[in-house]
Amino acid sequence: MTMSGFFMDLDLCPLHSFYKLGYTDLAMKKIKKLFLMLTYFFMIFVLLMKEQSFALLQPDQLYVEGRLDVQTSVDYFRTTTNFNSNGTTSSLPANNYLQVINLASQVRWAAFETLGFRFGGNMGFIESSDLLATRANSAINRLDFGIDYLSLKMHSWEAILDFEYSHSLEPVDVNTDSALTNSGAHEMKPQIILRYQAPTYFLFGQTGINYRTDGLSTLWNYGTGAEYLFDTFSLGAQLQGYMSVTDDSKINQTSYRDFVTSRVNAGSKYYYSVNPGLIHTDVYVNLPFTEKLHMQLKAGYDLAGNNTAQGILLAALLRFSFDDVGSLSSHFGGSGGGGNQQDRPLPVVPEERFKVETNDGVNQKYFTPKDPIKENYNKPTDQILPVPKPVKKKKKKNVTLDSSLQKGGMKSPLSQPGYSIKLKRTGTKSK
Repeated sequence: MTMSGFFMDLDLCPLHSFYKLGYTDLAMKKIKKLFLMLTYFFMIFVLLMKEQSFALLQPDQLYVEGRLDVQTSVDYFRTTTNFNSNGTTSSLPANNYLQVINLASQVRWAAFETLGFRFGGNMGFIESSDLLATRANSAINRLDFGIDYLSLKMHSWEAILDFEYSHSLEPVDVNTDSALTNSGAHEMKPQIILRYQAPTYFLFGQTGINYRTDGLSTLWNYGTGAEYLFDTFSLGAQLQGYMSVTDDSKINQTSYRDFVTSRVNAGSKYYYSVNPGLIHTDVYVNLPFTEKLHMQLKAGYDLAGNNTAQGILLAALLRFSFDDVGSLSSHFGGSGGGGNQQDRPLPVVPEERFKVETNDGVNQKYFTPKDPIKENYNKPTDQILPVPKPVKKKKKKNVTLDSSLQKGGMKSPLSQPGYSIKLKRTGTKSK
Protein backbone atom coordinates (compact mmCIF):
# COMPACT_ATOMS: atom_id res chain seq x y z
CA MET A 1 0.00 0.00 0.00
CA THR A 2 1.33 3.45 -0.87
CA MET A 3 1.52 6.29 1.62
CA SER A 4 -1.26 8.15 -0.20
CA GLY A 5 -3.51 5.09 0.07
CA PHE A 6 -2.58 4.68 3.71
CA PHE A 7 -3.63 8.22 4.57
CA MET A 8 -6.80 7.95 2.49
CA ASP A 9 -7.86 4.67 4.11
CA LEU A 10 -7.32 6.02 7.61
CA ASP A 11 -8.95 9.34 6.67
CA LEU A 12 -6.54 11.08 9.05
CA CYS A 13 -4.96 13.54 6.66
CA PRO A 14 -6.94 16.35 5.01
CA LEU A 15 -4.19 16.61 2.40
CA HIS A 16 -4.74 13.23 0.70
CA SER A 17 -6.23 15.00 -2.34
CA PHE A 18 -3.16 17.20 -2.38
CA TYR A 19 -0.98 14.10 -2.59
CA LYS A 20 -2.88 12.75 -5.60
CA LEU A 21 -3.94 15.85 -7.48
CA GLY A 22 -0.84 17.99 -7.06
CA TYR A 23 -1.16 21.78 -6.83
CA THR A 24 -4.83 21.99 -7.88
CA ASP A 25 -7.42 24.48 -6.69
CA LEU A 26 -9.03 21.84 -4.51
CA ALA A 27 -5.73 20.98 -2.89
CA MET A 28 -4.88 24.62 -2.24
CA LYS A 29 -8.28 25.16 -0.62
CA LYS A 30 -7.62 22.23 1.70
CA ILE A 31 -4.18 23.59 2.53
CA LYS A 32 -5.70 26.96 3.44
CA LYS A 33 -8.32 25.21 5.58
CA LEU A 34 -5.62 23.27 7.40
CA PHE A 35 -3.58 26.40 8.10
CA LEU A 36 -6.70 28.19 9.39
CA MET A 37 -7.29 25.31 11.80
CA LEU A 38 -3.69 25.53 12.99
CA THR A 39 -4.04 29.28 13.42
CA TYR A 40 -7.17 28.89 15.56
CA PHE A 41 -5.42 26.26 17.66
CA PHE A 42 -2.45 28.55 18.13
CA MET A 43 -4.62 31.50 19.22
CA ILE A 44 -6.45 29.35 21.77
CA PHE A 45 -3.13 28.04 23.04
CA VAL A 46 -1.76 31.57 23.52
CA LEU A 47 -4.90 32.64 25.41
CA LEU A 48 -4.59 29.65 27.73
CA MET A 49 -0.91 30.26 28.30
CA LYS A 50 -0.93 34.05 28.65
CA GLU A 51 -0.80 33.92 32.44
CA GLN A 52 2.18 31.57 32.46
CA SER A 53 5.81 32.21 31.73
CA PHE A 54 8.11 29.35 30.79
CA ALA A 55 11.57 29.22 29.30
CA LEU A 56 11.57 29.47 25.53
CA LEU A 57 12.62 26.65 23.26
CA GLN A 58 16.35 26.29 23.61
CA PRO A 59 18.74 26.10 20.73
CA ASP A 60 20.39 22.76 20.00
CA GLN A 61 23.53 23.76 21.90
CA LEU A 62 22.42 24.53 25.45
CA TYR A 63 25.25 24.71 27.96
CA VAL A 64 23.84 23.67 31.32
CA GLU A 65 26.19 21.09 32.78
CA GLY A 66 24.58 17.70 33.35
CA ARG A 67 21.52 18.48 31.20
CA LEU A 68 20.00 15.86 28.89
CA ASP A 69 17.80 16.82 25.93
CA VAL A 70 15.76 14.24 24.05
CA GLN A 71 14.04 15.45 20.90
CA THR A 72 11.99 13.99 18.08
CA SER A 73 11.22 15.80 14.84
CA VAL A 74 9.18 15.04 11.75
CA ASP A 75 9.25 16.93 8.46
CA TYR A 76 7.24 16.57 5.30
CA PHE A 77 8.55 17.70 1.87
CA ARG A 78 6.70 17.63 -1.44
CA THR A 79 7.93 18.62 -4.89
CA THR A 80 6.74 18.66 -8.47
CA THR A 81 9.53 20.96 -9.72
CA ASN A 82 13.28 20.85 -10.27
CA PHE A 83 15.88 23.61 -10.35
CA ASN A 84 17.98 23.25 -13.50
CA SER A 85 21.75 23.70 -13.65
CA ASN A 86 21.32 27.36 -14.75
CA GLY A 87 18.92 28.20 -11.89
CA THR A 88 15.68 28.06 -13.87
CA THR A 89 12.82 25.79 -12.87
CA SER A 90 11.08 23.02 -14.76
CA SER A 91 8.11 20.87 -13.79
CA LEU A 92 8.38 17.12 -13.52
CA PRO A 93 6.92 15.22 -16.49
CA ALA A 94 3.15 14.68 -16.58
CA ASN A 95 1.74 14.57 -13.03
CA ASN A 96 4.91 13.22 -11.41
CA TYR A 97 5.58 14.08 -7.80
CA LEU A 98 7.93 13.15 -4.98
CA GLN A 99 7.12 13.38 -1.28
CA VAL A 100 9.41 12.63 1.63
CA ILE A 101 8.79 12.24 5.36
CA ASN A 102 11.79 12.17 7.71
CA LEU A 103 11.40 11.06 11.32
CA ALA A 104 14.52 11.96 13.31
CA SER A 105 15.47 11.50 16.94
CA GLN A 106 18.40 12.92 18.86
CA VAL A 107 19.81 12.79 22.39
CA ARG A 108 22.21 15.51 23.58
CA TRP A 109 24.16 15.43 26.84
CA ALA A 110 26.05 18.43 28.27
CA ALA A 111 28.98 16.52 29.75
CA PHE A 112 30.81 19.70 30.75
CA GLU A 113 29.89 23.33 31.20
CA THR A 114 31.10 24.15 27.68
CA LEU A 115 30.95 20.77 25.90
CA GLY A 116 28.07 18.67 24.59
CA PHE A 117 27.77 15.29 22.88
CA ARG A 118 24.85 14.13 20.78
CA PHE A 119 23.68 10.98 19.06
CA GLY A 120 20.73 10.43 16.76
CA GLY A 121 19.29 8.78 13.72
CA ASN A 122 16.81 9.25 10.92
CA MET A 123 14.11 7.12 9.36
CA GLY A 124 13.02 8.12 5.89
CA PHE A 125 9.71 7.46 4.13
CA ILE A 126 9.50 8.31 0.44
CA GLU A 127 6.92 8.03 -2.29
CA SER A 128 7.44 8.78 -5.98
CA SER A 129 4.80 8.67 -8.68
CA ASP A 130 5.07 8.78 -12.47
CA LEU A 131 3.04 7.48 -15.39
CA LEU A 132 4.39 3.96 -15.02
CA ALA A 133 4.33 3.30 -11.29
CA THR A 134 4.03 4.65 -7.78
CA ARG A 135 6.96 3.57 -5.65
CA ALA A 136 7.21 3.73 -1.87
CA ASN A 137 10.15 2.95 0.35
CA SER A 138 11.13 3.36 3.99
CA ALA A 139 14.35 2.71 5.86
CA ILE A 140 16.49 3.77 8.81
CA ASN A 141 18.93 5.51 6.53
CA ARG A 142 21.28 7.48 8.76
CA LEU A 143 23.06 7.60 12.15
CA ASP A 144 24.41 10.91 13.46
CA PHE A 145 27.24 11.58 15.94
CA GLY A 146 28.02 15.14 17.00
CA ILE A 147 30.06 17.25 19.41
CA ASP A 148 29.78 20.98 20.11
CA TYR A 149 32.09 23.25 22.11
CA LEU A 150 31.35 26.73 23.47
CA SER A 151 34.64 28.38 22.50
CA LEU A 152 33.72 31.98 23.34
CA LYS A 153 31.27 33.61 25.74
CA MET A 154 31.55 37.41 25.78
CA HIS A 155 28.71 39.59 27.04
CA SER A 156 25.76 38.67 24.80
CA TRP A 157 27.87 36.88 22.16
CA GLU A 158 28.57 33.16 21.86
CA ALA A 159 30.79 31.29 19.41
CA ILE A 160 30.38 27.53 19.06
CA LEU A 161 32.55 25.01 17.24
CA ASP A 162 30.43 22.12 16.00
CA PHE A 163 31.22 18.85 14.25
CA GLU A 164 28.83 16.15 13.08
CA TYR A 165 29.38 12.85 11.32
CA SER A 166 26.46 11.21 9.52
CA HIS A 167 26.83 7.55 8.65
CA SER A 168 24.64 6.39 5.77
CA LEU A 169 22.95 3.03 6.22
CA GLU A 170 21.43 2.95 2.73
CA PRO A 171 24.03 3.07 -0.08
CA VAL A 172 22.65 3.83 -3.52
CA ASP A 173 22.26 0.85 -5.86
CA VAL A 174 22.07 2.15 -9.44
CA ASN A 175 20.12 -0.96 -10.43
CA THR A 176 17.51 -0.59 -7.71
CA ASP A 177 13.82 -0.39 -8.44
CA SER A 178 12.99 1.24 -5.09
CA ALA A 179 12.76 4.96 -4.44
CA LEU A 180 15.92 6.47 -2.87
CA THR A 181 15.58 7.57 0.76
CA ASN A 182 18.93 9.43 0.80
CA SER A 183 22.02 10.13 -1.31
CA GLY A 184 23.91 7.11 0.04
CA ALA A 185 27.00 9.05 1.16
CA HIS A 186 28.68 9.47 4.54
CA GLU A 187 28.95 13.12 5.59
CA MET A 188 31.38 15.09 7.77
CA LYS A 189 30.15 18.56 8.72
CA PRO A 190 32.39 20.96 10.69
CA GLN A 191 30.89 24.40 11.24
CA ILE A 192 31.02 27.60 13.31
CA ILE A 193 27.89 29.00 14.97
CA LEU A 194 27.55 32.59 16.21
CA ARG A 195 24.71 33.68 18.52
CA TYR A 196 23.71 37.06 19.93
CA GLN A 197 21.16 37.51 22.70
CA ALA A 198 19.34 40.82 23.22
CA PRO A 199 16.56 41.45 25.78
CA THR A 200 13.74 40.90 23.27
CA TYR A 201 15.32 39.21 20.25
CA PHE A 202 17.87 36.61 19.29
CA LEU A 203 20.23 36.54 16.26
CA PHE A 204 22.21 33.60 14.93
CA GLY A 205 24.36 32.59 12.00
CA GLN A 206 26.42 29.60 10.92
CA THR A 207 28.85 28.54 8.23
CA GLY A 208 30.71 25.33 7.48
CA ILE A 209 31.36 22.60 4.95
CA ASN A 210 29.80 19.23 4.24
CA TYR A 211 32.27 16.69 2.92
CA ARG A 212 30.43 13.82 1.22
CA THR A 213 31.83 10.46 0.14
CA ASP A 214 30.94 8.31 -2.89
CA GLY A 215 32.14 10.95 -5.34
CA LEU A 216 29.49 13.52 -4.42
CA SER A 217 30.50 17.18 -4.37
CA THR A 218 31.55 18.94 -1.15
CA LEU A 219 29.05 21.57 -0.04
CA TRP A 220 29.46 24.93 1.66
CA ASN A 221 26.64 25.39 4.16
CA TYR A 222 25.52 28.77 5.47
CA GLY A 223 22.58 30.27 7.32
CA THR A 224 21.33 33.22 9.31
CA GLY A 225 18.18 34.03 11.23
CA ALA A 226 16.41 36.05 13.89
CA GLU A 227 13.88 35.29 16.58
CA TYR A 228 11.62 37.65 18.52
CA LEU A 229 10.90 36.70 22.13
CA PHE A 230 7.48 37.02 23.76
CA ASP A 231 6.46 36.05 27.29
CA THR A 232 5.03 32.64 26.42
CA PHE A 233 6.30 31.93 22.89
CA SER A 234 8.69 33.17 20.21
CA LEU A 235 8.53 33.74 16.45
CA GLY A 236 11.49 33.33 14.15
CA ALA A 237 12.63 33.24 10.54
CA GLN A 238 15.81 31.93 8.95
CA LEU A 239 17.52 31.77 5.60
CA GLN A 240 19.66 28.70 4.89
CA GLY A 241 21.46 27.32 1.92
CA TYR A 242 24.34 25.39 0.44
CA MET A 243 26.40 25.34 -2.73
CA SER A 244 28.90 22.93 -4.26
CA VAL A 245 32.54 23.99 -3.83
CA THR A 246 34.05 20.89 -5.48
CA ASP A 247 32.92 19.03 -8.57
CA ASP A 248 31.01 15.79 -8.50
CA SER A 249 32.94 12.78 -9.80
CA LYS A 250 30.23 12.44 -12.45
CA ILE A 251 30.42 16.07 -13.58
CA ASN A 252 31.03 14.91 -17.15
CA GLN A 253 28.49 12.08 -16.87
CA THR A 254 25.42 13.74 -15.40
CA SER A 255 23.20 11.22 -17.17
CA TYR A 256 24.63 8.52 -14.89
CA ARG A 257 22.86 9.97 -11.83
CA ASP A 258 19.89 11.39 -13.77
CA PHE A 259 19.12 7.91 -15.10
CA VAL A 260 18.68 6.58 -11.56
CA THR A 261 16.54 9.47 -10.27
CA SER A 262 14.39 9.52 -13.41
CA ARG A 263 13.60 5.82 -13.06
CA VAL A 264 12.88 5.51 -9.32
CA ASN A 265 12.33 9.07 -7.97
CA ALA A 266 9.92 10.36 -10.64
CA GLY A 267 12.66 12.51 -12.16
CA SER A 268 13.14 14.60 -9.00
CA LYS A 269 16.67 15.77 -8.11
CA TYR A 270 15.98 15.88 -4.40
CA TYR A 271 18.59 13.14 -3.84
CA TYR A 272 21.66 11.99 -5.75
CA SER A 273 22.15 14.98 -8.09
CA VAL A 274 25.34 16.47 -9.56
CA ASN A 275 26.71 19.68 -7.97
CA PRO A 276 23.51 20.80 -6.21
CA GLY A 277 22.87 24.21 -4.65
CA LEU A 278 19.90 25.66 -2.76
CA ILE A 279 18.58 28.74 -0.91
CA HIS A 280 15.75 27.92 1.50
CA THR A 281 13.71 30.02 3.95
CA ASP A 282 11.77 28.98 7.07
CA VAL A 283 9.37 30.62 9.51
CA TYR A 284 8.69 28.97 12.85
CA VAL A 285 7.05 29.36 16.23
CA ASN A 286 8.36 27.98 19.53
CA LEU A 287 5.73 26.86 22.04
CA PRO A 288 6.69 25.93 25.62
CA PHE A 289 4.17 23.66 27.33
CA THR A 290 6.22 23.44 30.54
CA GLU A 291 9.79 24.25 31.54
CA LYS A 292 10.79 20.74 30.45
CA LEU A 293 8.62 20.24 27.37
CA HIS A 294 8.83 22.41 24.26
CA MET A 295 7.42 22.26 20.76
CA GLN A 296 8.39 23.94 17.50
CA LEU A 297 6.26 24.26 14.34
CA LYS A 298 7.93 25.26 11.08
CA ALA A 299 7.06 25.91 7.43
CA GLY A 300 9.54 26.53 4.63
CA TYR A 301 9.93 27.08 0.91
CA ASP A 302 12.82 26.76 -1.57
CA LEU A 303 13.60 30.15 -3.09
CA ALA A 304 16.39 29.39 -5.57
CA GLY A 305 18.84 26.66 -6.49
CA ASN A 306 20.44 24.50 -9.13
CA ASN A 307 20.42 20.75 -9.77
CA THR A 308 18.01 20.07 -6.93
CA ALA A 309 14.29 19.95 -6.17
CA GLN A 310 12.01 22.86 -5.33
CA GLY A 311 9.16 22.33 -2.91
CA ILE A 312 7.46 23.11 0.40
CA LEU A 313 8.44 21.91 3.85
CA LEU A 314 6.30 21.41 6.96
CA ALA A 315 7.96 20.31 10.20
CA ALA A 316 7.35 19.83 13.91
CA LEU A 317 9.76 19.20 16.78
CA LEU A 318 9.16 18.03 20.35
CA ARG A 319 11.87 18.28 23.02
CA PHE A 320 12.07 16.88 26.56
CA SER A 321 14.71 18.25 28.93
CA PHE A 322 16.14 16.70 32.09
CA ASP A 323 18.40 18.70 34.41
CA ASP A 324 21.38 17.42 36.40
CA VAL A 325 21.55 13.85 35.13
CA GLY A 326 25.30 13.81 35.83
CA SER A 327 28.40 15.14 34.12
CA LEU A 328 31.99 14.18 33.47
CA SER A 329 33.34 17.11 35.47
CA SER A 330 32.27 15.36 38.68
CA HIS A 331 34.81 12.64 37.83
CA PHE A 332 37.59 15.19 37.32
CA GLY A 333 37.30 17.23 40.47
CA GLY A 334 34.32 19.33 39.46
CA SER A 335 31.04 19.70 41.24
CA GLY A 336 29.01 18.23 38.39
CA GLY A 337 25.53 19.22 37.46
CA GLY A 338 23.80 22.56 37.55
CA GLY A 339 26.56 24.48 35.83
CA ASN A 340 26.24 27.96 34.45
CA GLN A 341 23.57 28.37 31.84
CA GLN A 342 25.34 29.74 28.77
CA ASP A 343 22.42 29.64 26.41
CA ARG A 344 19.90 31.79 24.78
CA PRO A 345 16.50 31.36 25.75
CA LEU A 346 15.53 33.57 28.67
CA PRO A 347 15.46 37.31 27.91
CA VAL A 348 18.47 39.16 29.28
CA VAL A 349 17.54 41.84 31.82
CA PRO A 350 19.98 44.79 31.60
CA GLU A 351 22.03 45.19 34.76
CA GLU A 352 20.97 48.19 36.81
CA ARG A 353 24.00 50.43 37.35
CA PHE A 354 24.25 53.31 39.88
CA LYS A 355 26.98 55.43 41.48
CA VAL A 356 27.05 56.60 45.10
CA GLU A 357 27.30 60.38 45.43
CA THR A 358 30.49 61.14 47.41
CA ASN A 359 30.85 64.84 46.72
CA ASP A 360 28.75 65.90 49.73
CA GLY A 361 31.33 67.66 51.92
CA VAL A 362 31.86 64.69 54.25
CA ASN A 363 35.34 63.25 54.66
CA GLN A 364 35.02 59.86 52.89
CA LYS A 365 38.00 58.46 54.85
CA TYR A 366 35.61 57.90 57.73
CA PHE A 367 33.83 55.26 55.65
CA THR A 368 36.94 53.44 54.43
CA PRO A 369 36.87 49.84 55.72
CA LYS A 370 39.98 48.63 57.48
CA ASP A 371 41.26 45.11 57.20
CA PRO A 372 42.02 43.22 60.41
CA ILE A 373 45.64 42.45 61.26
CA LYS A 374 46.61 38.97 60.09
CA GLU A 375 48.49 38.16 63.31
CA ASN A 376 45.29 38.65 65.31
CA TYR A 377 43.20 36.10 63.37
CA ASN A 378 43.86 33.24 65.82
CA LYS A 379 44.33 35.23 69.04
CA PRO A 380 41.73 35.19 71.83
CA THR A 381 39.58 38.27 72.03
CA ASP A 382 40.99 39.37 75.39
CA GLN A 383 44.49 39.49 73.85
CA ILE A 384 43.37 41.73 71.01
CA LEU A 385 41.29 44.06 73.24
CA PRO A 386 42.51 43.92 76.93
CA VAL A 387 39.78 43.85 79.53
CA PRO A 388 39.97 47.02 81.70
CA LYS A 389 40.53 46.62 85.46
CA PRO A 390 37.54 47.40 87.66
CA VAL A 391 37.69 50.82 89.41
CA LYS A 392 37.11 50.76 93.23
CA LYS A 393 34.82 53.43 94.63
CA LYS A 394 36.18 55.45 97.56
CA LYS A 395 34.03 55.76 100.62
CA LYS A 396 32.94 59.25 101.58
CA LYS A 397 34.24 60.56 104.94
CA ASN A 398 32.17 62.56 107.38
CA VAL A 399 33.74 66.00 107.60
CA THR A 400 32.94 68.33 110.51
CA LEU A 401 33.44 72.02 110.65
CA ASP A 402 35.99 71.67 113.41
CA SER A 403 38.15 69.20 111.61
CA SER A 404 37.98 71.29 108.48
CA LEU A 405 39.19 74.41 110.28
CA GLN A 406 41.96 72.57 112.02
CA LYS A 407 43.16 71.19 108.75
CA GLY A 408 43.45 74.75 107.50
CA GLY A 409 45.43 75.87 110.57
CA MET A 410 42.62 77.77 112.20
CA LYS A 411 40.98 77.30 115.57
CA SER A 412 37.34 76.72 115.80
CA PRO A 413 35.34 79.41 117.66
CA LEU A 414 33.66 76.59 119.47
CA SER A 415 36.86 75.94 121.39
CA GLN A 416 36.92 79.45 122.82
CA PRO A 417 35.77 79.98 126.44
CA GLY A 418 32.21 81.18 126.81
CA TYR A 419 30.90 79.43 123.75
CA SER A 420 28.68 76.40 123.97
CA ILE A 421 26.66 74.91 121.16
CA LYS A 422 24.93 71.65 120.66
CA LEU A 423 25.12 70.17 117.17
CA LYS A 424 22.50 67.84 115.75
CA ARG A 425 23.61 65.44 113.01
CA THR A 426 21.31 65.75 110.03
CA GLY A 427 23.51 64.46 107.15
CA THR A 428 22.63 61.30 105.13
CA LYS A 429 24.40 58.09 105.73
CA SER A 430 27.12 56.94 103.33
CA LYS A 431 26.22 54.02 101.17
